[in-house]
Amino acid sequence: MPGFHHIELWIADLGSVHAEWSWLLDRVGFTLASEWPTGQSWTAGGSYLTLTESPNLTEPTHDRRRAGLNHLAFRLDDAGAVDSAMAEASSHGWRPL
Repeated sequence: MPGFHHIELWIADLGSVHAEWSWLLDRVGFTLASEWPTGQSWTAGGSYLTLTESPNLTEPTHDRRRAGLNHLAFRLDDAGAVDSAMAEASSHGWRPL
């Protein structure tokens, strides 16, 4: 089966990113499958994505140019759905790269 099995994103503080990630994942068709004090798991199409607080916070500032995950690209039904999500994104804490 094509596609990814799972992706784990380690973050500094789940509480500080909960609203923006919840909005995005819901918007692109993921469903919250489980939660625990330091993480969440979201599912879609047989794949899952977790947001988990990192136990190593020696460098909590994110820089997408450092080694590690650079970006995720999600698929929506059509260009109109992408345009709509981009129009709403800034009100949910997201900004274009």
